Amino acid sequence: MGGALYAHKLKFISPDQFGVLQSIDLILMIVIGGLGSVHGAFLGAIFLITMPQAIALAKDYLPDAIALAPGLQGVVYGSVLIAFVLFEPLGLYGRWLKFRTGSSCSRSTGAACSSGRSRSRSRSG
Repeated sequence: MGGALYAHKLKFISPDQFGVLQSIDLILMIVIGGLGSVHGAFLGAIFLITMPQAIALAKDYLPDAIALAPGLQGVVYGSVLIAFVLFEPLGLYGRWLKFRTGSSCSRSTGAACSSGRSRSRSRSG
């Protein structure tokens, strides 16, 4: 839908207008925000709008060998994507829903609650 509106606005569209980083940005918005929700896409967009500014601020505190590296933004984006896929698969919106409901259980993975209570099974035998 967004691509159709963008093409209508420009009156012309070609593959040259979209680079690799822009394509990665669009995928990251959805994955980081949360798949399958409009709220997640919105949160992901806000997160990714602030990432380049955060990287620019962090460059001041990094050693020159790292701060001046040409692929720093790509490395940070890749690291963030991997971290979200591994540790927060529901995205920012999923984290918000967990926070709002007060649940620390993962509905998608069926993981046990981290409420501090442990369930023990008694073995007979």
